[in-house]
Amino acid sequence: MSHILRLLVVAAALLCLVAPSASAARTSLVGCGDGGRTVCGSVSVPLDRTDLASARISVQFEVHQRRQASAPSLGTLVAMEGGPGYSTTAGSAAYLELFGSLRDRRDVLLVDARGTGRSGALECAPLQSLIGSFQDAAAGCAGLLGTSATRYGSGDAAEDLVVILDRLGIGRIDLYGDSYGSFNAQTFAVRHPERVRSLVLDGAYPIANLDPWYRDAPRALRRALTLVCARSQACATDPAGAPDELAALASSLTATPVAGVDVDALITAALSADAIPTVYRELGAASRALAAGDSAPLERLVRETSWGGDGGSSSLYSEAHFLAVTCRDYPQLWDPAAPVAARRDALTSARLALPVDAFAPFGRDAFAGSAFMAYDACLTWPGAAPADAPLPAGTAYPDVPTLVLNGDLDLRTSSELGRAVAANFPNATFVEIANVGHVTALGDIQGCASGLVRRFMRTLSAGETSCARKAYAPVRVLPGFVRRVADAAPARRTRGDRSTQLARRATTVAALTVSDAIGRWWSAGDLTLEGLRGGSVVVGGTEPVTFALQGSRFAEDLAVSGRADWNRGTGAVSARLKLTGAVEGDLRLRWRGERATATGTLDGRQVVLVLPAP
Repeated sequence: MSHILRLLVVAAALLCLVAPSASAARTSLVGCGDGGRTVCGSVSVPLDRTDLASARISVQFEVHQRRQASAPSLGTLVAMEGGPGYSTTAGSAAYLELFGSLRDRRDVLLVDARGTGRSGALECAPLQSLIGSFQDAAAGCAGLLGTSATRYGSGDAAEDLVVILDRLGIGRIDLYGDSYGSFNAQTFAVRHPERVRSLVLDGAYPIANLDPWYRDAPRALRRALTLVCARSQACATDPAGAPDELAALASSLTATPVAGVDVDALITAALSADAIPTVYRELGAASRALAAGDSAPLERLVRETSWGGDGGSSSLYSEAHFLAVTCRDYPQLWDPAAPVAARRDALTSARLALPVDAFAPFGRDAFAGSAFMAYDACLTWPGAAPADAPLPAGTAYPDVPTLVLNGDLDLRTSSELGRAVAANFPNATFVEIANVGHVTALGDIQGCASGLVRRFMRTLSAGETSCARKAYAPVRVLPGFVRRVADAAPARRTRGDRSTQLARRATTVAALTVSDAIGRWWSAGDLTLEGLRGGSVVVGGTEPVTFALQGSRFAEDLAVSGRADWNRGTGAVSARLKLTGAVEGDLRLRWRGERATATGTLDGRQVVLVLPAP
């Protein structure tokens, strides 16, 4: 069979699969992947549905055909990506992996929301570059888009999906949304409940009655720091002290910034912890190191969590779409109909009306003016008509089977917000996933959250959810940083050990050097990491993840080279290392769980040691 004929056969099979209406027959579908088993198409919709004579835009989608084409279909799964601004189709691999065995009898429909991905990604170059004044770039983007800037909200995206479903002849769907996708999915469900068989909201937050100050974020941070500390041996004796320690650091940096670190950078770093767990692991130790005169750990943590520079291709993520949605659908601290000067005054008045501890552990003015929160991002954006809100006035939340998942270390969409979402839907189940940050089911190696999603979509019940409390390992808090080997606690001798005390301290430092590399994996965007005090680490592989240490220095006087393997699923670590500097020799390290073992030869003496897993 020729390739072209195969594409035609697959496309025809899909049209039969979705039982097309007459309108569906007018939708052109072409093979676009997986040997023709994935088909792509588009619909043309008005940019402004209040003005049907307005320009039209093309909304693109792709359908991944079920594996068992000869068996009756069990329906269609729809995934919605977060952001706002991200392309859903660009993340197809993650969604297809998530749905897993459900795909045997179900198709997967992925739609790039208007203004993202292949659906006319909004492009404002100065804004996308994330260089220079964000406010100036936002104002320029608003001027470039003009009145169309208000036509990319979640309500319009929901109506676009209805058009696609109608064209494909699809009735009800099983709908999954993560992060902003959960907002988008709720918007669709409240407007078209008859089209939703099941609704899964991962990293959820409400579509109405949001606090425009998002004060749940610092509350979630205080709670998360306490939880992380209580679950780790390093600080379990005083978990309540963790947020207090951050508050003291914030106060200190407000008064006296350190080279490369001010309170604004600290806020960005701290609120990145739900995506970069290294922050939870190191922030307390970095704070104590700074107090002792060692600024290197905090400076590096800030560098690794800073944002700015080129935002990449707008077809993958559009900063303009982010503003077009957030300035359109989220509550603001001013009247959207007011001129810009009046909006600025309203923002200042609202800030001054807050208590000084409104954003503890951070000061009110520092947090309200932070670049990360960007409360002024929409000051110059055109106001939108409240009549077209995501939750239309008078609309009731539907009795749709709903599963809400939130990680208990999530700061962007806190468990507090997730519980509020679940309370809005009459037939909702809320599951909090312990030791997990923002979005729980995508890339889920342990399989708990993703398994709950699949079970719910299959049976309309979450079933047994105890895995949510125990499937994911706690963050292992770093006890502290050391500048020299002599500052480290020594590993403990066991039978056959002939090591010196300096070698035992060096063994602890070597283990910390390896764990330091593993902890940086979350920020290894370029696959090369810097050692804290020199050297580097090259990251490779996915399972296991490999780390090639090249003279990496956690302490100033010990260089560590060699290879470490980390199994992300089990947490097991195995390393073969060469140490130079304070001691010389070869070391083999292993750990899984709370206990590590070390064997080898250092300074010509046999090493057989145990130590707490770092």
